[in-house]
Amino acid sequence: MQLAQSLGYTVVYTADQLKNLLNAPTPPTKVLGVFAPVHTFNDRPEEVLAGQSLPLYRQTAPTIAEMLDVTQKLMERHPNFNNGSITIVEEEGTDNFGNNNNAAGTLEGLRRTDAAIGVALDFIERHPNTLMLTAADSDAGGLQVIDRTGATVGTVNNNPTTSNRNVPLDGQTGANTAPFVAAPDADGDVFRFGVGWSGTPDFSGSIVSKAHGLNADKLPATLDNTKIYELMYETLFDVELPC
Repeated sequence: MQLAQSLGYTVVYTADQLKNLLNAPTPPTKVLGVFAPVHTFNDRPEEVLAGQSLPLYRQTAPTIAEMLDVTQKLMERHPNFNNGSITIVEEEGTDNFGNNNNAAGTLEGLRRTDAAIGVALDFIERHPNTLMLTAADSDAGGLQVIDRTGATVGTVNNNPTTSNRNVPLDGQTGANTAPFVAAPDADGDVFRFGVGWSGTPDFSGSIVSKAHGLNADKLPATLDNTKIYELMYETLFDVELPC
């Protein structure tokens, strides 16, 4: 940390310290966030976390949406902001929790990712010449959502999170526990579901990329992953890379 500070970085360790940077009379131009010794989450199966009384995420650490929100607001105040910028954001919890077949952790990671995308969309509203790209390196764990219609909320009557092939599904607190319950849809219907896994590796397939904002129309329906870099490059420098 001393090296970072000697190079002009403001070092923060908690969500509160990060947010307080926005109140500084002179916002810092270089920030280093150290919010955990390794990850800000505990990527282990639900049963292991329960046995060790560990939460899914470190409570003092900011969410990915909070990190992005502060980053963007500091960028907007940066002296060189109008020269262009790039932000790389990753919610690793969706990957690592999937590799541990922790459904609750994966869904929480997805919820946090969704909130971060909302922050990015708000930024694009303020700065329309911005491109947002979403991508993934794999389908970690091969997550499948399986409808458990008819299961009783909050109970495990007749093993409602077990499939017809007698393969246990993940529920709210681990394998073969009470099913997840989705929020009411537009018609007020509530759906119960369990999560099944293909395994623990990083599976290929089911990788979806989306784009919004400047040059979003240039994202093809199917593409090699190297095309993501090409679209980023073209948007940043207004130059198409040779094919």
